[in-house]
Amino acid sequence: MVLDGFLSNGRVSWADSYFREPENDGFNNDLVVQNIMIKGAIANDPFDFAKAYKKEMQHRGITT
Repeated sequence: MVLDGFLSNGRVSWADSYFREPENDGFNNDLVVQNIMIKGAIANDPFDFAKAYKKEMQHRGITT
């Protein structure tokens, strides 16, 4: 919910910072969370972030 709120308001860097906090690592392995980050990055136009999240999903073994 927090990530979606940041991304809905165009705060991609805030969402990315929150996403990468060590205490959030557990939920970052979730497909839904990864998709929120990818869709939010695409909607807000930093395509480099979207590519990085997709690559991280592959690295973590999360598949769509």
